[in-house]
Amino acid sequence: MTIQRLTGWACALVLLAGCQAAPGPAPSSAPAVPPSVPTVSISDASATATPSPGATTASPTPAPTPTASRSAVAAGEIIKLEVPEVGFAQPVTPLSSVKMGNAINPPLAAPGRPSVPVRVSDKGVQPSSTANDTTYLGCHTSAKHGADQYPCNVLIRSIKAGSTMLVTTDAGTLTYTVTKTRSIPKGQFASDAETWGIVGKRLVFVVCDIVDGTGNGANWVIYASVA
Repeated sequence: MTIQRLTGWACALVLLAGCQAAPGPAPSSAPAVPPSVPTVSISDASATATPSPGATTASPTPAPTPTASRSAVAAGEIIKLEVPEVGFAQPVTPLSSVKMGNAINPPLAAPGRPSVPVRVSDKGVQPSSTANDTTYLGCHTSAKHGADQYPCNVLIRSIKAGSTMLVTTDAGTLTYTVTKTRSIPKGQFASDAETWGIVGKRLVFVVCDIVDGTGNGANWVIYASVA
């Protein structure tokens, strides 16, 4: 399945770039979109016996109601992303890769408007507690400009496996745990099987990598799963 999903992408798609000083276009790879699976809610019902006429029955003892460890959250559009340990809290908007030039290329910063994350709306699925595929987010970073204009700068090499990401959607809030981070050369990104494989309840967040204040020609990729 992974091989079929990746076939032809490396030749047809370009990579997320433009996160350095020059405000040029920033194309990226983009996978095919599998259909989403609707959330199914299941509840239990208890039957009540009717006593025979004239019979004396004791009052039944109510059965304890099981308490879910975590409420289910249906698929919904992301409104906000937070990473508490680095003080990151930014709005997220949906934007298709087609409108971004067949790329993951969010709007650059402009006067009075920082460059914030987008959910790639035509790739993967909306997040939910039962998602059957990955949710893809992208954000620009800048080696020249600070976090006031490019807030996602604070995420590069500052969060690690075990970090918490809170995703607020119009259906509820999901808690993700970061499972790993990787720096992937841009020339290898479009064909990277781990990034584009079909994995349920996963979030992949892609930004341009920066090392020692300089872009290094790679993407910094954060992988997280619903906790």
